[in-house]
Amino acid sequence: MVKKTKGFTLIELLCVIVLMAVLAVVAIPKYFSFASDARSNSMKMVASAMRDSANQVAFKAQIQGVKNGDVYLESIGRSVSVYNGYVRGHWREAWQHILDIGKVIEWTNARTTCVKHDICGVGNQVGANIPGFPIPDNYSGERGLVLIWPQGYLLEDLCYSYYYNPQNGGEPTVGTVLDGC
Repeated sequence: MVKKTKGFTLIELLCVIVLMAVLAVVAIPKYFSFASDARSNSMKMVASAMRDSANQVAFKAQIQGVKNGDVYLESIGRSVSVYNGYVRGHWREAWQHILDIGKVIEWTNARTTCVKHDICGVGNQVGANIPGFPIPDNYSGERGLVLIWPQGYLLEDLCYSYYYNPQNGGEPTVGTVLDGC
């Protein structure tokens, strides 16, 4: 008696391979779209946290009557630097202390890829040196810019959040550049 072996026919195997290829063509772009959306939303949330942190410091500065100098924040047990009544655009003198988003944000050189943590930050930058920075042409090249970008990216990849306290007396600007996310 001869046993029959069961298996897949060549046509069945080809159908499965074609079906998997179609699914891959549809699913892979969706995955990359989700990853891009996640990075964009993450940078938007960081910008929102920056705005909230800056507003809290501005309120404290107003209460304490400080226009230029240091404002003491009980919530963190230390002072942070303000300029023109708003938190100064400096990483070590202000932002590393006030921005709490539940993740470590370590100072990183503005020309390097963020590798050590999920997000990186730098302050006291000149916007004219930052790719894609959206301040209008009347920007005078002064320092006061804080930038935060995601792991695996450079600032020139155009995926970052920013806070800019101009040194010309204007109000700070908070926003995002998401073209490369």
